[in-house]
Amino acid sequence: MSHDHGHVTSWSRRLVVVMALNLLIPALQVYGGLVSGSMALISDALHNLADFTAVAISYIALRLGERRTSGRPIDTAGRRSWRHSSIWAFFTALGSTWQSRRASVSPPPPRLPGRR
Repeated sequence: MSHDHGHVTSWSRRLVVVMALNLLIPALQVYGGLVSGSMALISDALHNLADFTAVAISYIALRLGERRTSGRPIDTAGRRSWRHSSIWAFFTALGSTWQSRRASVSPPPPRLPGRR
């Protein structure tokens, strides 16, 4: 004997509610932090915004997972994806190397006024 009332549990609907709350709560925390001068409330608001970002990524992944496939052969999409990933990895490594090189070079000491 089955007990089904036709309830549909939608993860996407739940994630939208969680995203809305994760935007409302930080907004109230920033307001409270500014009014009271509390850096703890403001930093917690930034933490909650990071939670919002994680939930938004989950929502996007869920929506992409619900899409139908295009019917294209997998190997052509895989080659293109591999190529793009390789190019992206190259430029990311290049940028990281450039930034670490710049950070490793110590800046010259500051010049004090009146001294040579």
